[in-house]
Parts: sequence; structure tokens; C-alpha cells
Amino acid sequence: MQNNGFGGNREPLAPPNPGSPADTHGARAGAGRKYPTYGIGVQMTLPVHNRIARRTWRAMSCKVKQSQIACGAIRESGAARSEDALIAMGRARSSYEAAVQARKLQEESLAAEQAKFEVGASTSFFVIQYESLLAQARSTEVAAMSSYVKARAALERATGTILDQNKISLDAAVKGRM
Repeated sequence: MQNNGFGGNREPLAPPNPGSPADTHGARAGAGRKYPTYGIGVQMTLPVHNRIARRTWRAMSCKVKQSQIACGAIRESGAARSEDALIAMGRARSSYEAAVQARKLQEESLAAEQAKFEVGASTSFFVIQYESLLAQARSTEVAAMSSYVKARAALERATGTILDQNKISLDAAVKGRM
């Protein structure tokens, strides 16, 4: 708000002073505040294009998509490892069962050869040869059992159940007790 007189502008809202220089040349007519001037102003700032925010949003969107892709890859990798471990355990079990059957057959063959030797129908060479074959079958059985146990442990590790299967508490393991 501002008051104007005939002689020029005065201080806004100031009382009239007849001895002031602004009061010369007929300014006294405006001293009674008969010619006020009013003004109003509004200032607004609107972002038309917020390029920085848009770039930040795009970068974050890309990072979210990359994280989702990485998470999916980890999930698929875990599923593939579990499936591979299950297949390997099945093969190892079949191999062990075949080794057990081979050992049983070698034991029967040795028993039959020893029975022939006792009646004189075979020689000690053949008995020793069948004993050697039985020892190889037992060795193969032990190796197959070892492969089966390793494959089972790999499956438990891939599925995340190795601690539960072996009755190990994580808290006890950290403290050094089992």
C-alpha cells in the first residue's frame, strides 16, 4: 500500500509532515491520503520438465530390474543345483545297489568254487582268483557307498537341509558344541 500526493511519492503509511521536501509544490493535497495506490503480487514456480528427477527415476528403475533379474537367476541356479544333486544322488544310489549285488554274486561264486575245490574239481588258482574278484567287488562297493554319501550330502547342502539332517543347531555350532 502506498499514498501518493501531487508532489511525488511519500513513505508508505507515514503521517504527513508539512515541513518536508516531499510536501512542496502542492503535495499537501495528497497528505490526507486521498490518493492511495494498492498492489498485489503472486509468484509461482512450476517445474515444466524435471529432468533430474526423471533421470534418477529411470536409473532406479533400471537398478530394480537388474535386481529382479539377478534374483531370478539365483533362484534358477539354486533349482538347477538341487535338481543336479538329486540326479547325482539317484545315480550314486543305483551304482551302490549294483555294487552290492556284484559283491553278493562274487561271494556266491567263491563259495561254489571252494565247494568244487573241496571235492577236487577245482584248483587253488581258481579259488584265489575268485577271492581276488570278491576283494575287488568289496572295494567297488565301498567306493560306491562313499560316492552315495557324498551325493546325499551335496543334495542336502543344495536344498539347505544339511544342518537339520545331521541334527546340528546353528547356535550350538557357533558356541562350539554339537
